[in-house]
Amino acid sequence: MSREWPLPLAFWKWEGLGNDFVLTLTPDGPPPSAEALAREVCDRHRGIGADGLVFVTPTAGAPGMEIYNADGSLAQMCGNAIRCVAALGQREALFQGDRTEISTRSGLREVRILASPDPWVVEVDMGEPQVLDGPEFLMLGEEVRPCATLSLGNPHRVVFVEDLDAAEVERHGPVLERRHPQGLNVEFVRVLGPDHLAVRVWERGVGVTLACGTGACAALVAASMAGLTGRKARVDLPGGTLEVDWQADGRVRLVGPARQIFRGEWKPDADGASPNSDPSEHEGGGK
Repeated sequence: MSREWPLPLAFWKWEGLGNDFVLTLTPDGPPPSAEALAREVCDRHRGIGADGLVFVTPTAGAPGMEIYNADGSLAQMCGNAIRCVAALGQREALFQGDRTEISTRSGLREVRILASPDPWVVEVDMGEPQVLDGPEFLMLGEEVRPCATLSLGNPHRVVFVEDLDAAEVERHGPVLERRHPQGLNVEFVRVLGPDHLAVRVWERGVGVTLACGTGACAALVAASMAGLTGRKARVDLPGGTLEVDWQADGRVRLVGPARQIFRGEWKPDADGASPNSDPSEHEGGGK
């Protein structure tokens, strides 16, 4: 690619329940080549490897973040990435105290650090959900399944299934993703109890991921709307567990972990990219 980014690229690698991101500080915002840069950086064979590239803008007011998916597409919001940004922001003194607001393409989102570090635990005000369509039903293979389409800053199709292990996420996910002009994140959800959900995720622009914060919120709201759960639940995903609370004021609160994996400088050569990490910066390792 024709690089319009000064190299080497200083970065941090973070994850929230296995949903992993490359974070880099960008005082002037994303570069013109952000989409191509995201594809190159997120490549798991020739780049650093991640579900997304996050440009973090340190400002005097609310820190900002811009998220690009692994395929280079722009994401409006990400519940796992924002927890990573919040933890990094406090550690790098981008804000003082245990709470701040972070600017996203879906508006300002308040975050609060509940514990730190290893892992950090962060609470996020995810805003008010918007119902785009449903409750309704759709054909999933040979079955008719209840579903709903919601937005938590980005659009989600929530499909309720009886057997999550048998859900063909890689088969049905991309088909359902394309049933919306912007593309849909798709959650396959099994209700385990009035305050307990299990979820598998097909994420637009990425594919199967271990977790999705906005998807967990959408799953709880859709389940509550359908009378399948209350307004607060533990949400189990392949990467771990999130706590979601659809509060009486209509806003959704999300609580979950964030963890730094390593930091480094990315120095791609003419034949491909090779990240240069500092093992002393692994959380739980050296420092």
